[in-house]
Amino acid sequence: MVASAYRRHALHALHALHAKSLTVAVRATARGIPVTGLPEERLVRLHWENARAYAQWTRWGQCLTELPAIERIAPQEVRRPALRELACTMPRSPAPAATRRDAKGYASRINAA
Repeated sequence: MVASAYRRHALHALHALHAKSLTVAVRATARGIPVTGLPEERLVRLHWENARAYAQWTRWGQCLTELPAIERIAPQEVRRPALRELACTMPRSPAPAATRRDAKGYASRINAA
């Protein structure tokens, strides 16, 4: 019973991504809803939309945790221009110095800087 409820919430989060509702997607994943068993492209999309939402809300530290998750799931995704642009933007953001330093390291690691 509980597993089906989690699955339903995960599917709701993915539907929210399709509908471009970043807030709903982030809230669904922030609740710790397990999304195991979903296809890689769905997981990448979920992390990407979370990263975009955190960037829009200027939560750079949380945004920076989403980008390596994308790389772990599908390493080829770091070649996407939008991801590389976001990686280049973070070191210039008004984030704390440690976050900017980590973002700069990530951007240089994926050759986006």
